[in-house]
Amino acid sequence: MKIYPLLTILLAISLFGLLFFQLFFNLDVQGFNQKSLAPFKSKLLNGDSFTSEELKNDSLSLLNVWATWCVGCRLEHSYLMELEKKGISIIGINYKDDKEKAFKWLDQFGDPYVKNIFDVQGEVGFLLGVSGAPETFLIKNGDSIVMHHVGVLDKEVWKNKFAPLIKK
Repeated sequence: MKIYPLLTILLAISLFGLLFFQLFFNLDVQGFNQKSLAPFKSKLLNGDSFTSEELKNDSLSLLNVWATWCVGCRLEHSYLMELEKKGISIIGINYKDDKEKAFKWLDQFGDPYVKNIFDVQGEVGFLLGVSGAPETFLIKNGDSIVMHHVGVLDKEVWKNKFAPLIKK
């Protein structure tokens, strides 16, 4: 009879360990289920119009959700600048932000984005399933989301999640 409390504790620890591992250490590229990109229209930071149809011009597109109020965005920004220097085309989605602050941010830290969607109301983010910032999406052929990463994009995440899909 004294074994039941011990088994209960061991079971609870095992479940907690499994959940912890899944949340923080699961870097399996195959774990993401590809889904369709919902069509959208929006404005860019510079006021020009933008539609999801423009993504079809590239076989692969990287969408990066960022904001000036986002601490994680500041942490990943230097790596985005490195990716841009390596020729990776990144489209920014300035998410629920202030336009003037966004321009100041880009002037101060650099602009790694070929275009920057101004998603002040979060409408594009809603269609993508954004829960906050930073988040990064890999879009294939302009209509399929093949990778969605929530959190800071750094060298390790790029190597383990995005680079294998780009090489295919």
